[in-house]
Amino acid sequence: MQAIAASTAVAALTGLEDAPYVLHFGGATSMYETKEAMLENLEAPAPEGSENHAKFFGHLVALQTFRASDIDWTVLTPPFGIRGWSSRGVTDMTRTGSYRTSTTELITNEDGDHADILIVDLAVAAVDEIENRQFIRRRFTAAN
Repeated sequence: MQAIAASTAVAALTGLEDAPYVLHFGGATSMYETKEAMLENLEAPAPEGSENHAKFFGHLVALQTFRASDIDWTVLTPPFGIRGWSSRGVTDMTRTGSYRTSTTELITNEDGDHADILIVDLAVAAVDEIENRQFIRRRFTAAN
């Protein structure tokens, strides 16, 4: 789905005068640059041909599609852990009021583990990017 969304956006916006800016949400695994690095760091089994395989690698293909395009885009790659939400929706509207960003690797906490983010802080990071456009034609991650 991610790869299809990216290719559809690129096809629709390429060559369009005053094309809108695209903010695309990726997956944490797309912070790894290669398929091999992704496979080494998956947090769930993803045998080739499985739904998980399609999901994880679809994010990478989407990123590659945007990188090969001439449109203005940003891929916001959340960390593996997103707190404050469930299948029923947002469960915690508390904000920390801050987040850290990186364009090269997933952010770690003081213990060296992957940092997570509150869903409301992730939403603020998305709005901040739309308003300030700090990461045009790049991907970034945000974490608390």
